[in-house]
Amino acid sequence: MQKRKKDDAPRQTKPLDLSAFAKLAGVSNATITRAVQDGRLRESIVRVGKRWKVADAELALVELRERTRSKASERESAPTPTNGSSAAPILGGYQEARAAKTRREAELAGIKLAKLRRELVPLAEVAGLWEETLGNLRRRLEVLPDRLAPELAAATEANEVRTRLETEIRSVLEDAANAIAKASV
Repeated sequence: MQKRKKDDAPRQTKPLDLSAFAKLAGVSNATITRAVQDGRLRESIVRVGKRWKVADAELALVELRERTRSKASERESAPTPTNGSSAAPILGGYQEARAAKTRREAELAGIKLAKLRRELVPLAEVAGLWEETLGNLRRRLEVLPDRLAPELAAATEANEVRTRLETEIRSVLEDAANAIAKASV
């Protein structure tokens, strides 16, 4: 059996509570909890019952150091205004995310308002209306030959046939246009 040297630290054998590790790391309990939730501590932690514990404190310190940006480095890497002002650096990430969220909320509010005003109609409703209108148009056009054949067979002038056909086709198309206009109101 080998004797341990004075400067050899005892090896951790029992998993540490997150609060004990926070004290060891010199950070708050909340910082360690966030690191676990964000996945910055992965290989060094284990679940014991319902709680997370640090199985390897050395590895956890390395993970925490490598995967956590310090506030100072965030300030150094933050974009600065380009307009020449001496304003403090812009806090990019949070403000950009908040602005994007505000834009999405405004867009959704605009969509809801357009739906209430019936300026925006669900695609299925529009498709159903067109299907019905075009189906009616097709049925009315399909019966034209049967309905007009006896009348047109008796006509002797080509101009008379053309005029009668134009009148009937125009009537069918006007009915379809009126149905579309009535549905869009």
